[in-house]
Amino acid sequence: MRPPTLSQIIAFSVIASGMLLLTISTFSRRWFFDPWVKSAFRLSAAATLPALVIVIVLARRAFPWPVFWALQNVKMTLLGLSLGPFLLFFISGEARRGIQRWREHKRQAQRGEAVAPSTSNQPMQPTAGRSDT
Repeated sequence: MRPPTLSQIIAFSVIASGMLLLTISTFSRRWFFDPWVKSAFRLSAAATLPALVIVIVLARRAFPWPVFWALQNVKMTLLGLSLGPFLLFFISGEARRGIQRWREHKRQAQRGEAVAPSTSNQPMQPTAGRSDT
């Protein structure tokens, strides 16, 4: 057994803290990003936690080569599932659009015209050809 190095401990701490903050932020009522981002961040958190556990186990124990490489492949797959949503979030431009929505909301709040951000939980409006009477 070899103990994790200081750089590994710092890396694990940063990743775990970021995962925790992003996961908690998805439960906020103030959400300025598209609804798919919530699911993506939650998927990323669900994949990051077991990947970190595997990294710690691989650093602390010695395994036969087939088991080691099986765990290594699972770890890399989970890390790919963790990193993919973040890359998609930035490449798609949703990060920029969400920040713009947040700034607009902040400006409206400063002017006293605070409006809740549009979310998928709002009731649907009736369509033009529909009659509810």
